[in-house]
Amino acid sequence: MTLCLVGVTTGFAQSAESCLSAAASVRNSPRDKRVLEEARALGFSAIRSGRFEDALIVFSAIAETNPVDQMALYFQALSLFNLK
Repeated sequence: MTLCLVGVTTGFAQSAESCLSAAASVRNSPRDKRVLEEARALGFSAIRSGRFEDALIVFSAIAETNPVDQMALYFQALSLFNLK
């Protein structure tokens, strides 16, 4: 079972929904620091748990809206690398 939030045990559908929601929030509010911090935290949680597909969704959205964000680019690449 893939989960995007630590402690959530309701399954993949909610996981994908949470990650997609975070990505949409980043795209809708790319300059909102709170939104970016929450998305990064979600992505870091996914990375720590080995959920690289979930992390890729989040970090790709951050990298798309802020292509000079080195941290987002690094974790996007790390997620892609670990999916191969």
